[in-house]
Parts: sequence; structure tokens; C-alpha cells
Amino acid sequence: NPKEYNGYKVYDRFGNQLDEKNAAVAEAYIRKADPFADSSADDGARESAEVKPIPKEIKKKYLQALDDNTPFPKEREAAAESLRRLRVCYTSLNGSGRPYVLETLKRLGMKDENILEVESQKLPDGNFTTCTSPNPEYAQAFSEALKVCDAETDVDEKPHLLLATDPDSDRLGVMCLNEEGAYVKLSGNQVGELLFDYICRCRFSEAGAADERKEQKSCVAFKSFVSSPLAEEIGRTYGVKVKN
Repeated sequence: NPKEYNGYKVYDRFGNQLDEKNAAVAEAYIRKADPFADSSADDGARESAEVKPIPKEIKKKYLQALDDNTPFPKEREAAAESLRRLRVCYTSLNGSGRPYVLETLKRLGMKDENILEVESQKLPDGNFTTCTSPNPEYAQAFSEALKVCDAETDVDEKPHLLLATDPDSDRLGVMCLNEEGAYVKLSGNQVGELLFDYICRCRFSEAGAADERKEQKSCVAFKSFVSSPLAEEIGRTYGVKVKN
């Protein structure tokens, strides 16, 4: 992340972020430490501490977990067929998402030659010199990606989608090519609505059997109060109850 946002994220042995009580204990230790003190005396403690780098196979296991938890296995081949025809321009905004996003797209069925990258933003750069603010929620973050797309003079070769992940890759921004040949930024609400519609459509694509109709009526989706009420309209279309 940009240096202004740097800090520690601390998790307990169960993988949960520290609650306020335990965070206060950790902060008390930090306040006692002298940041300018000679740390050589701590070498013995450092060697005995259970601090280990994340093993390289974690990435492989993570991607396998994505495969194993595909929500709609029956839909996977149809989705892969569509993705083989899709052209995407992706940027990690000089962050950490690139190796994970690219491999996931390929595993889902996308062709290598249909994935364009923003060369100036491929490698990690803590100064983020190519982008004023590496936040994919802002249209400005797509400026370099749009240059790549504009360089494609053949309309049929232009990417259908622009994807951008923020530096630590937990936020996604999307732009899509409209019928006039211009790229339009989708809001978080719009992306969420499209995903919700897709989930409902896949889940109830074969609705008709009595047991599926019964399941459909019992389905509930939860959304935040500030998210668009359009989700409730989508839910009604499929007979899914939406709760704030």
C-alpha cells in the first residue's frame, strides 16, 4: 500500500484479527520498546521465535481451493466457453495481485493471447509512480490501462473488460466496453448486482422440479443497508428474499 497506509495487521493463532482487548496488549509492548535501541541483544530471542516465511506452496493450495470451491460446477464449462472469447486488460496497479489474478483467469478458461497487461504497472512499486492514487474505485486508476486499450486500433481486438486490483489485491475495479466503443466505469453496486443476478440465475437455471421451487422460496440473501435497493428487485425476480 502507499506508505501513508502502512502498518501491521496482526492475527491470532486461529487466523482472526486481534480484537480491541488483545490489540491493546500488543500496543502496550510496542510503546515500551525503544525504536532507537541497539537490537543486537535480541538476536537470541529472534532466533528462537517462531517467525517463518509463508511457504511457496501456499499459492498453489490457494488456487486449488478456488478450483475446489467453484459454486456452480455444471456452469463451469459454459462459462469457460464464454471466457475463451473474452478479451481483458488487467492491471495490478504496481501491487501484489498479478500472479494470482492472471493464473485464476487462465484456470477459468481465458486464453493467454486475450489477456492484455499494463506493462508500466506489472511490477510492484511502493512509490506508485504511475498512478496518483492506486485505488480501483476511482476512474483515474484506469488511466494507464485505457492507454493500452486505445492503442488497439482494431475495434474487434479491443478488450471487453478492464480489471484493476488495488495494491494488496482485496478490492476490484471494473470498466466495460459499451456499444458505442467507449469504456464505462462500473460502480461497486453495479458489479455486486451483476454478481448477484449471476448467482441467482445459475442456482435456479433448472428450477421447475418441486424440490428446487421449494429451495428457491427458502433462499435469503443479505446485503448492507447502504447497498443499492436494486438487489431487492433482482431477488424478487428469482423469488429470493433480500434482507438488509
